[in-house]
Amino acid sequence: MTTISSTISINLSCLSWDENGLTIAGAQNGEFGQALNRLYGPRDLIVDNENIYVSDTLNKRLLKFIRHSSEVQTLVQGETLYGLSLNQEEQAIYFSQESGSYEVIKRVNKNGGDPSIVVPIQQISRSYSLVAFEGKIYICDTSKHRVVLWSNINRTLAIVAGDVNMGFDSNQLRTPEGIFVDVNRNVYVADTLNHRIQLWKNGASNGITVAGSSNLGSDLHQLNSPRAVFVDSGTMFIADSVMRIFLLDLQIFTDDNGKHTACGEQHELMMHTEVFNAQL
Repeated sequence: MTTISSTISINLSCLSWDENGLTIAGAQNGEFGQALNRLYGPRDLIVDNENIYVSDTLNKRLLKFIRHSSEVQTLVQGETLYGLSLNQEEQAIYFSQESGSYEVIKRVNKNGGDPSIVVPIQQISRSYSLVAFEGKIYICDTSKHRVVLWSNINRTLAIVAGDVNMGFDSNQLRTPEGIFVDVNRNVYVADTLNHRIQLWKNGASNGITVAGSSNLGSDLHQLNSPRAVFVDSGTMFIADSVMRIFLLDLQIFTDDNGKHTACGEQHELMMHTEVFNAQL
């Protein structure tokens, strides 16, 4: 990981942002490698009590960086990992692992141990993002253009966003790579190749476009292959593929006919001049 600069000033009294980032995992100069102080193509990370878990994808391992220490633990070795999720109830890390042309979802204790299969092979394709809690897993099934919900109890899959076919209609997605699930089980989807963020209300059959438009671009109302989305107290953060991070103050209105409208002021929070040492 390397520095991020060129902060854009935003007129929000509660927001402050350092101009330069601090390297907390990997090489200061962005050099890749196999040593524990190096990363190679990291895809995802999660933070728990200041400990950092990283899917070091091209090194085929899951690493745990211990807080206030130079110690690094290898929790999983020899597996090509992508998406990560921390299940607080189980104190376990869920991760997607490549298995031929499919993927499996596995679980490992956050302090180490032997991984176990949760979602077996041939259920999902490539998955870069997942959210696990309360005996269920939301999975961004990228190559199948959908988001699915896996029940650990019933061992079944249900589609919660997207269709069987890719497309741009409100009930479709195209190669989504990132999801966020809020406390009401609403799903925000980084609809990557449609260059938009879609909100699928809990139980809805169609999504609402809350950021982006029909065309990719560099204007503030446009996105370029967004890869990740995160929502916190009505503020949405978006990372797209041309080295930009957005902040959107999100408001959603519903009229008497049940029609949803999303609006809000969008800001370009950062432009990266140097980026993560990751192959996406």
